[in-house]
Amino acid sequence: MKKLFGTDGIRGEANAWPMTPDAMLAVGRALASTLPPAARVLIAGDTRASRGMVESALAAGLASGGANALLAGTLPTPAVAVAARAFHAHAGIAITASHNPASDNGVKIFNADGVKLDDAHEEKISWQVLEPATAEKKISWRGIGTVSRVENASAPYVEHLLAAVEPGLLEGVPVVVDCANGAASGIAPVIFNALGARAEFIGCEPDGMNINENCGALHPEKLLAYIQSSGSILLPGNQKNTIGIALDGDADRLVLCDAQGVADGDRLLAAVATSLDAQGRLAKRAVVATSVANLGLHDAMAKRGIRVEVTDVGERCVVERMRAGGFNFGGETSGHLVFGDHAAAGDGILAALKILSLLRGATLSEWLASSGMALFPQRFESFPVREKIPFEHLPLLRKTIRDAEANLGADGRVLVRYSGTENKIRVLVEARTAERASHWMAALRAAVGTQPR
Repeated sequence: MKKLFGTDGIRGEANAWPMTPDAMLAVGRALASTLPPAARVLIAGDTRASRGMVESALAAGLASGGANALLAGTLPTPAVAVAARAFHAHAGIAITASHNPASDNGVKIFNADGVKLDDAHEEKISWQVLEPATAEKKISWRGIGTVSRVENASAPYVEHLLAAVEPGLLEGVPVVVDCANGAASGIAPVIFNALGARAEFIGCEPDGMNINENCGALHPEKLLAYIQSSGSILLPGNQKNTIGIALDGDADRLVLCDAQGVADGDRLLAAVATSLDAQGRLAKRAVVATSVANLGLHDAMAKRGIRVEVTDVGERCVVERMRAGGFNFGGETSGHLVFGDHAAAGDGILAALKILSLLRGATLSEWLASSGMALFPQRFESFPVREKIPFEHLPLLRKTIRDAEANLGADGRVLVRYSGTENKIRVLVEARTAERASHWMAALRAAVGTQPR
């Protein structure tokens, strides 16, 4: 059976399965069947040209299944969860492919609490879409739902963000925000200007086709170059204090920079955790991170008595661990930062505001250094293979992995896995020194080279 949901909702090329009108109609109808009669479902999305097609199909499916679709226009993914609660919806749908190009689109579904659907709920929807004979009988014309538009749907999100930080937090602070020609293009200026920032905004001219294109969190080097060249708002000599905020297409993650360079995602995790802990606001003195987080994060946190809770890769895994363990901060290297006291998922704008509130007069580079985290050198390579032979049938590779792990011990690690989407094997080596990382990458490269290609 095909797989409908991936690690973060449904995603694919627009107008190709599963992002076709037929499939989205079925998803809408299946979602309606899991909700109470006449349930309200809020739908919004980013700036892709294909959003209208997906939105229309989802709305038709929801109405066909007896639910009422509320069309909220363009909103960041985190804003969909907030708006769904504010408008008393039973679920929210964000139409977005996040950081993917305009050729793709996707669907992220939230429950009434603003939390992404769990595996059991996704499985129920998948079964009805992929095995339509099992779907519940269509309702009569008397029970179909409605489709209507919501005015000023961004207001609850703006209020939510402004309430999460001190008024005037950014008074006079120079910031440049790259909105990736995406969902934050209209709303980010409202928020940063309301907080008094001396702000400039780039990547705010969406045309349906330019989302994430050479801008935003995928290309922070563009924002870095803009800041280093002073931009149009910066006074001479003020580049040092300017913060660059690069969002992705649906604004659920961010990359930060200043004139000194682009901030590493794991160093952001370390600095936030350290600052919150110093203020006594890090719940259970723990930060939640994924299995690919740099070992330098573990090293720095251990020195400060902060525990690192490790999860599988994926923002949803981070959120589930936070909710289950009562932790209030976690995230991924990619820039999905979850401030659990204010949100149930990653939110790029909220994360930027919370980080700016922690700087307390320091530059971004100075604040990052305050955690004491030093990145362990990493080497990553990807190799094509003809077939994905189980590792137990590749004795040389298996032995090399064991030798590397024994040699590196607690000062490094080796991750070797097959790609889930391509005939490739991916190898990560991390060590306390670049020389050891390079040595074992060379050994593993040679071992992988013995495979049939």
